[in-house]
Amino acid sequence: MKSWAHDLEGLAEDFEEIFSGTQYAEVGSDLHQLGDGSAELRLRPWSGAQAWHLDLFLAGWSNHPYDGVPPERRVEVAAYTDQVAGLCDGRLRENDLRTAAANGGAAAVDRLVREQVERLDQRHGALDVLHGSLLDDDLRLPHWALNFMLHEIETLHGDREWLAAAVLTYHHGTAGNRPENVFGGIGFVFTHGSIDLARGNRAQTAGGWAGLMRAMAHEHNSDEATATQPAVS
Repeated sequence: MKSWAHDLEGLAEDFEEIFSGTQYAEVGSDLHQLGDGSAELRLRPWSGAQAWHLDLFLAGWSNHPYDGVPPERRVEVAAYTDQVAGLCDGRLRENDLRTAAANGGAAAVDRLVREQVERLDQRHGALDVLHGSLLDDDLRLPHWALNFMLHEIETLHGDREWLAAAVLTYHHGTAGNRPENVFGGIGFVFTHGSIDLARGNRAQTAGGWAGLMRAMAHEHNSDEATATQPAVS
């Protein structure tokens, strides 16, 4: 904090400034600082005491894909985000496996890979719980929830694919021709075009890497334009 120098009164004034007016949002019983960053300060009631606990919420409600979550459904999404926050610490590379081998041999490599697989499985379990909590009465996902789930599914799939490629490359020198991850999209890129695997419409694009990036940029711009159009009554 800007005034923190063992100055508790100044620190309290900073918090009062942040969590006042329109600078905060209520998410259940918590208060979130609103801003443009990728993390938000959060005040949570301290159980059994007339006090608050301050921590970081490792996402931002103004950033994609969180910006599409309705305020009344932020509690479920926040719970999911907290659950997976400690499970996403970067994508494993073959060099990480070589380092583990140099320090602890084959057993160290095995432990590292198993730890990563366990984390991916835990993230899948958290996503499964979130999916169930967001279903409507017809057991379908609202549009905003489907978009959020697709983003998280693509990220999870990409991380698992990255791990598999690292293991293959470490043991065999190459991961072969595998799906590519471009701006969160997952697909096979060929010489004259690409086919997106994760999109519901199985999108096809022409022009290899450049075509895939153009198509994804067009889709992103189209989504933004749709979101800003006024509702027709």
